[in-house]
Amino acid sequence: MVQTGRVAAGLLAGLLGLAISGVKTIAQGAAPAAAVTKRCAVDSTPPTAGETTLNKRDAAGAEKIFRDVLAKSPASDTIHEALVRALLEQNKVDDAAKEADPWVTAAPNDSMALVAEGDVRLRQGDPRGALEQFSKARTIEACNPRALYGVAEVYSLAGFHATAQREIEQAYLLHPTDDDIHGWWISTRQRKERLALLADYAEHSDQQTDEQRKRLKEQLAKESVSHTGDCRIAENSPKETTVPMAMLLDGPTKFDGWAGRSAERQAAAAADRHGSEWNYDLAFGSDVPWDCAGRHSEDERYRGRRERTDLDRACSQHPHRQR
Repeated sequence: MVQTGRVAAGLLAGLLGLAISGVKTIAQGAAPAAAVTKRCAVDSTPPTAGETTLNKRDAAGAEKIFRDVLAKSPASDTIHEALVRALLEQNKVDDAAKEADPWVTAAPNDSMALVAEGDVRLRQGDPRGALEQFSKARTIEACNPRALYGVAEVYSLAGFHATAQREIEQAYLLHPTDDDIHGWWISTRQRKERLALLADYAEHSDQQTDEQRKRLKEQLAKESVSHTGDCRIAENSPKETTVPMAMLLDGPTKFDGWAGRSAERQAAAAADRHGSEWNYDLAFGSDVPWDCAGRHSEDERYRGRRERTDLDRACSQHPHRQR
């Protein structure tokens, strides 16, 4: 299991279908598309041999299995997309791109080809491009759970966790035996339910190695004593609060969005780790004039701190500063 675990297929065995809404999204500036209702079949088939191998973190072995299957069934788009994921798991990003790019060029309306291209774009550090591909895949095939999973990945990276959870819950209803989807779905449950599902997975799932099973049980043993119950917001908690915000800049002229101070420090630390000065491109922002975007001190730019200047003070009433 790549994320966490897999629920028994019998949980949804009685479902004959699921009505969901597919909505075209994302392209900035595009008019919202009308919702389309479609009846989707629930896929409760168990993972294939290649998928099981990939879930057990043997990406090289999974790649071989997927290539062998494709040699016999070259039109299998699900196996082709799984091959791209296996390559990415091995950090073979260029090889994955060589599989996905010509595929999506030859079949621009193939939902799984778009998902594979989205997987590659995300790994290449292009979340906007990835989201565009995943959204196209979902528009073309609203019943594609891997497209929903991809959309959720990008939204989660951007900090839209509630939106990501909705996508994962829908993906799980469509394909509860996909180990990635199921693992993420488990992580969204309340603590008591989550621990019970993980304990069941640890005992019965065949999608993990003995070492993975051991580590999961150790994790569960620690988590079971760390809290006595689910954490919930108290009824008398304040309904509103003030959160200090800071700008995220992609280069000296590109305003990408706002984030809490802690998020800003995390982004700066990530940029420092990856050797990029301005790798804050996960927020979905828009350009604003540099003269009202603030300036960064040369010595402090990796930490994301802004040098406060007369210009910065003069721009304090800029409309982008009052969100």
